[in-house]
Amino acid sequence: MKLSFINNNFEETKEGLSWAVATPAPSPSPTPTPPGFEAIFAITSISTDVFPMFHKHLTQIEKQKRIDLFLYSPGGITIAGYAFVNLFREFCGEFNVIIPFKALSCATLIALGANEIVMTKMGQLSPIDPSVEHPLGPIVQNPGQPGGKIAPVNVEDVNAFIDLAKKEAGLSEEDSMKKVFEILASKVNPLVLGAVQRSREK
Repeated sequence: MKLSFINNNFEETKEGLSWAVATPAPSPSPTPTPPGFEAIFAITSISTDVFPMFHKHLTQIEKQKRIDLFLYSPGGITIAGYAFVNLFREFCGEFNVIIPFKALSCATLIALGANEIVMTKMGQLSPIDPSVEHPLGPIVQNPGQPGGKIAPVNVEDVNAFIDLAKKEAGLSEEDSMKKVFEILASKVNPLVLGAVQRSREK
């Protein structure tokens, strides 16, 4: 893997394909695409439910010698990061990632799967902060979205809750920890907690 740093103003580059992924959405008038590039902009979160959209576009452009992924994201579902890299590599011989600012957690994982990472001086990577997406996950109510949306469960947040009870509250007795676990299981489905544990063991 090669890591490069560039100025904030992109210069004209060799012929290739540039794919831009941005979360949250960029301004309504994005910067014009550099000469010699075809730009495809996708505004989405990094999760498995957007795979069909990406596969459709990649199928349309067919196999490329090189794909550059313009990545700006606070993160997403960890397992989706591995799958995204595999998906892009099926359609190119060389896969590079351009990071103008934030590429955190799952986005960092995607970057680590590239042949080359190109960052501006403000580019940021972060530790991998895994999350679990499960059909029985907690439901978050969003305005204008009937039924709500299933929220991913952060693995480290679950661990931190247990540590909080042990270290900060000083709970150590079996009965006390049992009550702590019962509270946790009342908020997060036990099957989701099982998925969190499997994720830790991986």
